[in-house]
Amino acid sequence: MKGMRSSTPSTKPRAKITPAISKSLHALFQPGYTPKKKESEAPSDSGKFRIALQDQAPKAKYVISPTFKFNLELGLRAGLGAVLASVFLTSYDGPQSGDPAYPKLYYFFPSWYILGGLSYVAIAMIFSIGTNVGSTIRETFQETLGVIIAFVYNLVVFSCFQPHVFASADEVAWSIGNGTLVQIHHAFSGTPYYVHQPDFHSILPSIIIFTIAIVMTPLETITKKLAVGNNVFFALTLINPNNCNNMAELKPYHDPMLSTINIFKNLFVYLLLGVLGGLIALVVMLLPYPILAIRRLQMETNSAPDTLAELLTLLVDAYCFRHKNDHHMKHLRQQLDRKFEAAYAKKAVMIALLDDVWWEQSLGLHLLLSYRTSIIKPFLDLYGALLDDLRAMHRAVQAEQFGRFHALLMSRVQNEIYLVQTHAVAAFTGIAREVHQLHRVLSSSIVANVSPAMQVLLRDCHRAHSDLCRSSDTSVRDIDDDMTCHLFLFALYSYCTTLVAFPTTFNDIKHNTSTRVWQFTQQWLRRMLDGSNYTKANLQTGVKVCCAIVCGSFFAVYVFGFSPTTASALAYLWGNHVGGSFRRTANRVGGAVAGSIVPSVLLFLICSYACDDSAVATALLDIVMCLWVTFSMYISLQNHSWSYAGFVSAYVSTGVFLRGCSCGSTAVAPVSSYANLAQVSLGIVFFILIELALFPQSATALMRANVQNQLLHLRSAFQILFAQTVSTKGDVPPAKVREMQRIVGQVIPALLGEQPGLLTEARYEPVLWKSPFPEAKYAAVARACERLHHHTMIMLKLALWFQKRKSSIKRRLTIQGDAFERRATRRLTSTATTTTPATTVVTEGADVAWTFSTKELGIAIDDTFQSLHTLFGAAFAFADADRVALFLQMKEAFRRADGDGDGELDAAEVAAILRRIFAASLAVEAVDASVKAFMAIVDTDRSGKVSCQEFMDAVERGLVLQVEEVHESRRSFRPRALLEINDVSLEDIAQTMRTSYATWLLGDRRFEKVSMDELLLLNCLMGCVTGIAAELQALADLTAQ
Repeated sequence: MKGMRSSTPSTKPRAKITPAISKSLHALFQPGYTPKKKESEAPSDSGKFRIALQDQAPKAKYVISPTFKFNLELGLRAGLGAVLASVFLTSYDGPQSGDPAYPKLYYFFPSWYILGGLSYVAIAMIFSIGTNVGSTIRETFQETLGVIIAFVYNLVVFSCFQPHVFASADEVAWSIGNGTLVQIHHAFSGTPYYVHQPDFHSILPSIIIFTIAIVMTPLETITKKLAVGNNVFFALTLINPNNCNNMAELKPYHDPMLSTINIFKNLFVYLLLGVLGGLIALVVMLLPYPILAIRRLQMETNSAPDTLAELLTLLVDAYCFRHKNDHHMKHLRQQLDRKFEAAYAKKAVMIALLDDVWWEQSLGLHLLLSYRTSIIKPFLDLYGALLDDLRAMHRAVQAEQFGRFHALLMSRVQNEIYLVQTHAVAAFTGIAREVHQLHRVLSSSIVANVSPAMQVLLRDCHRAHSDLCRSSDTSVRDIDDDMTCHLFLFALYSYCTTLVAFPTTFNDIKHNTSTRVWQFTQQWLRRMLDGSNYTKANLQTGVKVCCAIVCGSFFAVYVFGFSPTTASALAYLWGNHVGGSFRRTANRVGGAVAGSIVPSVLLFLICSYACDDSAVATALLDIVMCLWVTFSMYISLQNHSWSYAGFVSAYVSTGVFLRGCSCGSTAVAPVSSYANLAQVSLGIVFFILIELALFPQSATALMRANVQNQLLHLRSAFQILFAQTVSTKGDVPPAKVREMQRIVGQVIPALLGEQPGLLTEARYEPVLWKSPFPEAKYAAVARACERLHHHTMIMLKLALWFQKRKSSIKRRLTIQGDAFERRATRRLTSTATTTTPATTVVTEGADVAWTFSTKELGIAIDDTFQSLHTLFGAAFAFADADRVALFLQMKEAFRRADGDGDGELDAAEVAAILRRIFAASLAVEAVDASVKAFMAIVDTDRSGKVSCQEFMDAVERGLVLQVEEVHESRRSFRPRALLEINDVSLEDIAQTMRTSYATWLLGDRRFEKVSMDELLLLNCLMGCVTGIAAELQALADLTAQ
């Protein structure tokens, strides 16, 4: 049909390109399509086309979310896994052949296993289960590793230290007499028990050393927590002098079943119970059909070309072809926002799956599923890089005003843009095809058509731009409108360049498995031995956790009868700052309450009315446990801040249900976990008090520090990528470029990645005397930081691209040619932490406005970075909106007065201020005297210049300028506000720069002398700096709210 664009690549441009139609309309009006004859078909009179209903089932009115079904299925698998784990608690009813004092209690375990706690199999299963086979293997390995570390450590410790074993009643009496053996009468359980104090005091230092050492290591968090918690459990179990079957009595004398060696054997079986729970989790993840991360990742990567192709098509259509009006553009922006959100969510899912896939690949599953991480991972990096380029194009679409010049330019190059689009889509599809076929060498022919088509587009765009500029009606506003066009073209060029470079970089990758395993081992060893990973913050966290564990151990020994619940809860709850601990605390308490009280009531009811038939009671318990674990795990999989509560409810309820019923007794007592809940709550209180007392770190303060660090790095990047790029014709030193690549590509993204967690945890901090946490405000701040990073990333790409292209530039702007005769040097304001080198801006001697505009915007942006850095510091942590607004106003007034941008006001600049204020008074001739009076009051250090701090101190102390006004009837003094400044924002200053740049470009027909590379560089810099100015202005407005 006329006007439709084909989705297949074409080697020849079409004569005319009309706007693309949406997918639904494209399916409805396919050219040359002749449907089969149906009853619902209505033939037209002309016979040129047919209108028919496709054979398509109507969509359901209510659609169940796939995420809901998937999470519910995972919860059901966990519930069935808990039922399967309960099989290992089957009691033994056969003949006894061992010691009558220790009969065989469990069918699957020997009689010498006396510790009990077999419900740990189900609990370990819940801890180990993930969202796929790979994540389940990872969780099982990391948790088992933590238990093994604790077991081996205790094995070493207790091989050097043997707990005291009493051999006779006389020895017991003697120990009680000298105070080494103490009987605890006020026990929480109500049953007195004994404590051998020398054993506890001897083992306590080993607990302290182990806790601090483990917390400081760069192991996974779950591994460290399980190691610390199980270390306490092992140590307290080994030094317990009481009979594990009757805490009111000491261990029988010379009883081999209660010797240290047999206790170690029992602890080893306990370790194997955790492994068994992990294997059960793996079984339920494999049956009835396996949920494999490899398959999920293959599905996501297979649809990646369609995702990017759809985005690219929408962007090109929106920018080049679609009819523009407010309604259509609003709808299109909403559609693009949804598409980008889905694309970035897809990227996050694929990156998360990549870690799970690594564990599946370690078991050789990739051999069965035709997969290699070394091939897929570069493809994911390519997807992320292309998505960032598309986002840059999206920013250009959002900033475009779609004026006359834009329409004229697009009408000249839309064929070429469409050709580039089709070649780019075909290239990425071809790359994806060969990647999924596991080719280790990609063919360069896949991307052969992309680069020539892009070069043709740049050439024709430059020619069209010059032709349009030659017309007499071209205005400065037209050139301003053209800047966003070049930003869009550069983003498209970057997209194509990334595609073209991928086969070369991919073919250099080594895919040998043994080499990659050795490299991984080296990286892991370097990570463990790298001193930078053992930070002061980790040491502080280790000290806090250690203090909490010691307190919990004292209560466990002297109050709770050697129960490690309090200390273990501390090991699982500790966080790095107050907000994180409070969030885990709230989830832990909520989950413990939900998993103990209601299941205890249900267990009581089942035991009360179903004990007549043990099979019925067991079946009911299994059904209720399966349902409770299913819905608890469903909640834990929701990825909300309260998900941990569902997880806690799942494993706490499992421990309650697996206790079973004592159906042989004459009375049924309610079974509950209230004692467990009390111990957990006490551990929570301990850690909160210790965290508030030792090195308290607020999530809100960390969030502000995070933003402050980002602003510092963004400021340094702006100074180099804007000021030095312009002043040195793009010739930025390679060392600085590498530093910028590290900051923009690694440091700032890492800081951005911390913000969502900090925002979540800041909500849980206790308010006390502080105002409530403004979550919406800081969420907007986080989004502004992300957009600032995006603009900075484009500027970095511009700098790198221009350096590579310098040698091919035929006409280059040069400070030695006839076009430029003067240099204007300025130095950006420096702070105590960052020193900015002097920057030279190349200008034409006759065009003073261009020089001034560049200088003013550069200083204004730099000063705004400094101001925001200060506002997010500790000094303004509790400042109200009025104080923040006053600070910003003072900084702006000082910047306006500081004409040379050196950070100080000299006498001439002070005189300029006073002349502006006294312009309408009779005291203009007395300015010199007023300057001396001003300097005498404000210049406190008598340096002859006024610094910004001195200026602000004077204003805060109430500095007032009074002007004598003489009227016919009286003479009076009227105060004048020193901070009276015009309402000129950063965006206005940026617009002034853009206008002066456009004037400069049109003057003397300079557009004919500028190469396409230079035009792209300058126009894109203007667009990026304008975007940075707008985001900084928005950020400043947010801080003043």
